[in-house]
Amino acid sequence: INTKPLEEAVVSTQSTGQTKKPKVQKTKKKYTPFPPPQQPSKVDLQLESGEYFLKEADKKQKKQVEKSEKQETKAAMKRKEKEQVFIAPAEEKINTKPIEADNTSVDIEALKKKLKDKNIKVAKKDS
Repeated sequence: INTKPLEEAVVSTQSTGQTKKPKVQKTKKKYTPFPPPQQPSKVDLQLESGEYFLKEADKKQKKQVEKSEKQETKAAMKRKEKEQVFIAPAEEKINTKPIEADNTSVDIEALKKKLKDKNIKVAKKDS
């Protein structure tokens, strides 16, 4: 019997310092004597929904309607994504102090008087 390969394997694991990991024991599932219920076949599902008795043209039309609905929803999603690029960002509000109505009326009256005085002075210099 050739024992050299076994001895070489033992020597190689010992020389590298590797140790074997202990085996992890799997937990056993509880035994159930009854099998799981059978899954309904494709034909059974068609019988329940009534598709089995439809004509080929009706089946194709139904598939086409479903396909077009999917296309419309995807197109709407893509349209929204493209439109979001063009939405302007919210502008920052500039804090300005509100102008009081009382102060402006007084300032306007004072400016009117100054302008009248200047106009009178300019008129006297010209004549």
